Amino acid sequence: MSGKECFQTSIREYDTIRSYLYSMYLYGCCTKKYMTSQGLASSARKFEEDTRRTRAIIPGQIDETLVARRKSLRINVSALDVDDNFLAASYFIRAFGKYDFALHFAVLLILAETPEIGFTALTDQVNKLVTNDEIISDATIRRFLSQMVDQGLIVHKRKYSLPPDPFAALTNEEIGALMTAVGFYKNIRPLGILGEYVYDALVHYARFSRRMHCPAVPAWIFRYRHLERIVDDDTLLPLMHCIRTQKKARYTYKGKTYTGFPRQIRYDTLYGRQYVVIHNEKQRYLLPITHIRNVCILPDTREQRGDPAAFLRHAWFAANPREGKKPAIVRAWFHISEDVPYLLERLQREKRHGTLSAVSKGTYLFEIKLSDPLEILPWLRSFLGYVVIEQSTEHDLHEQYTEYVAKMRALYGV
Repeated sequence: MSGKECFQTSIREYDTIRSYLYSMYLYGCCTKKYMTSQGLASSARKFEEDTRRTRAIIPGQIDETLVARRKSLRINVSALDVDDNFLAASYFIRAFGKYDFALHFAVLLILAETPEIGFTALTDQVNKLVTNDEIISDATIRRFLSQMVDQGLIVHKRKYSLPPDPFAALTNEEIGALMTAVGFYKNIRPLGILGEYVYDALVHYARFSRRMHCPAVPAWIFRYRHLERIVDDDTLLPLMHCIRTQKKARYTYKGKTYTGFPRQIRYDTLYGRQYVVIHNEKQRYLLPITHIRNVCILPDTREQRGDPAAFLRHAWFAANPREGKKPAIVRAWFHISEDVPYLLERLQREKRHGTLSAVSKGTYLFEIKLSDPLEILPWLRSFLGYVVIEQSTEHDLHEQYTEYVAKMRALYGV
């Protein structure tokens, strides 16, 4: 058998491909030189192997382009094309043993034909169904059956059988309504990988158990839906558990190990970034979940220390307070005529903890106190042509905004 045919697409650690998915989807510039220089791939050969595994996960959705005469990989998928998160498939590629797949389907097929069967009879039928040169031992089958029972895939009460249909009392119309509801919440709730799994299981149940027709057109399209946040779900789950139980966590952040009490999850719906508020005995931190690894829940006693919202009361979204500096006041003048009333409505809706006052007809003053004024710059840019930022000695927003406008004018030849 050739080396190509022997290539293993499964992995043991999810971090093996996490950085590749980020680089391909977010930046569209996953190059061999960048990944090796940043230490994200140990060698050029490792890069080729890992990108090959990534292609196997999401086949047909990775494009190759030339950037500065170097091959660059990107995931060419729009969030408006589908309502399912194709990155969820990356969680189902763990390394399986020699008989895992064969045993899984063999046991389910046998129990579908024989509702109740003992261990000895089941073992005999498994070995008849699975065509191998060697017999699968009783210990291997017993261990596998025990795992299936723990996972709720089968039931063991003296004899083995399939679990009862949990949706037997529901009509086909009610199953369809349930799929619609799950299809909505899997896009907006945290831990989207769980929603993707539940929705996928419902679709298979409807198609194969109820013989229902499932529409191919997505029922929901979301404007701010970020596929990449699902890649952090294995980190987000234990953090959320710590928050709900008020337990302490040990975690790795940028290669170093720390301990602290997670207190709040912050999610930026506009850019898809996820943060966690963590504090220890000395101070409080706000960390991007993307850079957190190996979260371990510690059995320490519960601790109560303040409200995380108070820690972020001067943040536009997630900025830490500047060390040794007080929050700065940002003042911006908006000139909005009656022809564009939706801009004033948007300003009222998105001003957060800032204040908006009418100075004259069509002129409004926006004031807000921020820990890091630069956080608000992208939002102010979205009002280009309608806003003037007031100069200040506490920040350089006016200068940066002016420089940005000058660059845009140069690009468009204005």
